Amino acid sequence: CAVRHYCWAARAAENGQAPGAVGSERSNPWWRLRRVHFDVVLCDAPCSGDGTFRKTPELWSTWSAARGLALFPKQLAILRRGLEMLAPGGQLVYSTCSLDPVQNEAVVAAALQLHNSKSGGQSVNL
Repeated sequence: CAVRHYCWAARAAENGQAPGAVGSERSNPWWRLRRVHFDVVLCDAPCSGDGTFRKTPELWSTWSAARGLALFPKQLAILRRGLEMLAPGGQLVYSTCSLDPVQNEAVVAAALQLHNSKSGGQSVNL
């Protein structure tokens, strides 16, 4: 795992990218061309932020259920890409700061269903 992370960070530096920004590359990045797999994948997805209402009550004025629903496709795409990059036997962490089941449980359920139906025999379990 540490070796893979080092290689990932080294490749990012070679390409002039900050390691944390590698996942946002839209062109054909090196990991997509080489079908690289990682032992550990962290998917920290953008969310509506409703889990932070206690410490930032001003968010109540801009919150809407539609915002959470609008983020579902992006969250699903991020998680599906994370599953594609996960090595057999690896661990994936999906994270949001939302309490909304649509942004959490529904995203995970949809990603697992889509991934397991297209994975060619290598399914992922919780």
